[in-house]
Amino acid sequence: MTERDERDEFDRIVEGLELDVEGLPDLDEAAAEHARREEERQRAAAEADELPHELRDADEVEEEPFYRQVPPARLRPARGTGLAWAGVAAAPVLALLSAVVGFWLPAEVLAVLTLVAVVSVAWLVWHLPERGPSHRDWPDDGAAL
Repeated sequence: MTERDERDEFDRIVEGLELDVEGLPDLDEAAAEHARREEERQRAAAEADELPHELRDADEVEEEPFYRQVPPARLRPARGTGLAWAGVAAAPVLALLSAVVGFWLPAEVLAVLTLVAVVSVAWLVWHLPERGPSHRDWPDDGAAL
């Protein structure tokens, strides 16, 4: 579409419009009103700066933004967490190493290693931090630092 075609289409669209220019506000008056209000605002701000802090309006005093104070996170894991991780990692590693080396473990030892791994995983899942509806930060609304 050329520029001439675009202009003709626009002219056709606005051809039937009748605009009432008399009802529109005068732009010069609006600019003068805005300048007057800005001047008054600056004068009031200058006067407020001269007043003691106690006499200033509460609205003019900038407040710190609201934030929720979160207590510090517990840095030490629950008792037994290290032992549970050792059970999760060590049981399969021992079974794999024994097979690679060629030392076959008895079925009872493999059963115990499997039980240790399963119990360790269950203990870790059981001790996960609660994040459900009864937790005070639920639903989670951001990262915890």
